[in-house]
This record gives sequence, C-alpha cells and structure tokens, in this order.
Amino acid sequence: MDDYEDRIYLWDLDTGKRIGAPLRVDAQVDTLAVGHRRDGTPIFVAGDWDGAVQIWDPNTGEPVGKAIDTGAEYVEAVAVGKRSDGRGVIVSGDSNNMVHIWDMETQRELSKPLKGHADYVEALATGQRSNGTKVIVSGSYDHTLRIWNLDTGRQLGRPLRGHTAEVLAVRIGKQSDGTRVIVSGSSDGTVRVWDLDSGTLIGKPLRGHNDLVMSVALGRSCDGTRVIVSSSGDKTIRVWNLDTGKLLRVLRGHTDPVWTVAIGQRRDGARVILSSGYDASMRLWGLGPY
Repeated sequence: MDDYEDRIYLWDLDTGKRIGAPLRVDAQVDTLAVGHRRDGTPIFVAGDWDGAVQIWDPNTGEPVGKAIDTGAEYVEAVAVGKRSDGRGVIVSGDSNNMVHIWDMETQRELSKPLKGHADYVEALATGQRSNGTKVIVSGSYDHTLRIWNLDTGRQLGRPLRGHTAEVLAVRIGKQSDGTRVIVSGSSDGTVRVWDLDSGTLIGKPLRGHNDLVMSVALGRSCDGTRVIVSSSGDKTIRVWNLDTGKLLRVLRGHTDPVWTVAIGQRRDGARVILSSGYDASMRLWGLGPY
C-alpha cells in the first residue's frame, strides 16, 4: 500500500498481518504498480511527490537501481508493461501533463515524452488491442483519456471525451465476448466503459456514486462473473457487471473516502476485494457470488 508517512507496507493477503519492516522512501508515495522483471523477479514500482520513480524488490525490501528523476514536481501515476520485443517497461504520468516510458532494466527513457494532455496525468494502464498492438491508456485532469502505442509512443486516434471532470482511474480488461475494454472512473461520479480498439463508449455511464470515483479494478467474482469494482469519495465500494453495467452490490463500512481498491485471490482460492480508505483502514471483502 502507499502511505502519506513516507513508508510502504507489505501485507499478507491471507492473514492480514504485516510482512517485514516498513520500506522507507524519500518522499510521499502517491502511486504503486506491481509487475515482474525479465527474469521473473517480482517488483513493485512507486511514484512520489518529489517527481521520482523507484523500483523495489518485495523479497528483499531493497530498492532496485537508482530512482528515476522524471523532471516533474509530482508523479501521479505509474504502470508496468511489455513492449512487442519483450522488453519490460515502466510508464509514468506526472504534473507536467506528460507520459514517460522507461526501460525496466536500465531505467533509461525509451522515447520522447508523450505530450497531448492539457493537465496532470492521473491514471495509467497498459494492455493490448485485438490486433496485437501494445498500448498505454492515460487519464487526465483535462477530463480526457488518450490511447498511445507502447512501442512507438504515437497517439492512436483522438482523445476519448465524455467525462465532465477529472479522470482519476483507468483499467484495461476484456468482456465475456472477447471485446477489449477500457474502464474509467472520474470526479464526475461516473464509471465508463470504452472499446479499446475503436475508442468509442460502450453503453451508458454507470451511475450510483454520489461523489468522485477514486479507483477502479477489474476481475472475476467467485462464480466467474466479470466485474468492475469502484471506490468513491462517498465512502462506498460498488460492484458492477462488466458485460451489462448492472450494479451488483454496494459495500459499506469505511467511514471516510475509499482511496483505492484491488482484486486478488487467497491461497484457498477465495476471490477478494482489498480496499484502503482515508479512515486509515484496509478492508477485505468477499467477491461474489452474484
């Protein structure tokens, strides 16, 4: 998890107990991503409010290499992915309104910064279109999403417009019929589903939250239903059917805005939602059946 005390904590998903000592960082961590290096070593990547990106080895609790100086005041989003040549990359978005692509092994920038957004880049995801094109999706305070070619850095198509306020969260997934989708959450209180190939909106916005949508996650419930999980400033978590947009469940318990949500699986196979809130608590919720 990321924290405003200049520390990163690791937790056991099965026991709920903290793993090892906190990892001390040089500045407040605003965003985290998890991935693997080319040799299979697990890593997580942290972006902070000093404009740096740092890779960490969760097995040792030690940083990997030097921190990347992005040149921005704040790093607002990070993601990990792979280019078509198999090279692992880190993608960062920042307060300079730009997206950067970094080599995971050397920490060198692989292309010129990706420019186009008119405000902070707050959310990032990596994925693949149905034709095999590796892509980055970025969401910004300028109310738009943009799709970029991960290999070349070129913007693909026009900005995705529809949100009426800041885009705070993006994820890439797949519907049951194989349609590749982007799911976005915004300060306008809606969750939206877009076709990753065409950039067009699928269905109507998902409405229900009465405050900003701070985070979204995609996965499957214990009965196999493909779901969106969203968290909000309204202190709730909502579970939606990814195929139909139907609201499946509202989860209440946090006493302050819910900062982030993720979907995971315990060793016994149980699928769970993990949430973290401004009430300084982390909570686990069963995911289905629905």
